[in-house]
Amino acid sequence: MTHTQAFSEFCKALDLFDSLKAKERKAISRAASGVYPDSFKVDQAIAHDAGLDPQLSWRYTHAEAVKRIRKVVPKCDVEVLARTFVAGLNPIHCRWRAPLQAYATYCHLPNHRAEFLKEMYSPSCRVCELEAKQEWKPVYQAFSIAESGLVGYSKGESIEPFNSAICLEWYLNSQPPAPIKEDWQRLEQMLKIIDKAPPRTTGSQLAKLLKPALGTDKYDNSYVVETLGFIGLLINPHQLGDMQQWTNWQDRAFGSERNQEMLPPACGWRREFGMDADVCKQLFPKVRLPKTLVGVRASA
Repeated sequence: MTHTQAFSEFCKALDLFDSLKAKERKAISRAASGVYPDSFKVDQAIAHDAGLDPQLSWRYTHAEAVKRIRKVVPKCDVEVLARTFVAGLNPIHCRWRAPLQAYATYCHLPNHRAEFLKEMYSPSCRVCELEAKQEWKPVYQAFSIAESGLVGYSKGESIEPFNSAICLEWYLNSQPPAPIKEDWQRLEQMLKIIDKAPPRTTGSQLAKLLKPALGTDKYDNSYVVETLGFIGLLINPHQLGDMQQWTNWQDRAFGSERNQEMLPPACGWRREFGMDADVCKQLFPKVRLPKTLVGVRASA
């Protein structure tokens, strides 16, 4: 199997997703994840009937992942990505939330050789958190994007750079929807909800509050909140957004505990920190932050 074949399977899975019934989607997701042995044979048969191979995979190295994401990032226009994200706030278009997330997390990734944390059982890179060798499952990632707008987590605690590269390559070869008036209204509603949130509201708590605006559950909403952190719209005084400045993984501000429900910088956001008006103006010029929501960005 070649990488081209694996990428074709990824694109095919995304194209097929909307035509599948809910039960079929769940079965194929289970089969692709590889963690449901009791139902695997039945789930795999459903996937094969749909024309998908849920066990198809592609192995790659740390060096390949870094090279791939650094190659595709310069081809993207961040302002177009932001408009695509706004269109993705409509729950039926949630897959289009993913490209901005993919771009923001790695747009400043430095070119680097792996610096592995050797004291860990499964060593990961100090810079990007990626392990030496990884396995990409195209159907699994495609369904993750289509179901919830999530690029795809690594085995550790990050958005995975290879998955981000694949997401952006797919985006650049697609025709994303343009945001309509109702999409911008969703964004405005989100900002009003954030503005009225009680002091000390965390990113995880905010995800629950956003349901009236986004129409999706707290898990899908949490990926939106994480993206607002990655782009630097949510202010974390301990870490700039990835779109403002790269922070090595070992130096990231995870909050009171490393195993947070949400990735940094969003995991360290609190309502009183507010939002960055400059980021809002650059990426979402059709909306304005309430004055009571404007915060002060942390210094670089």
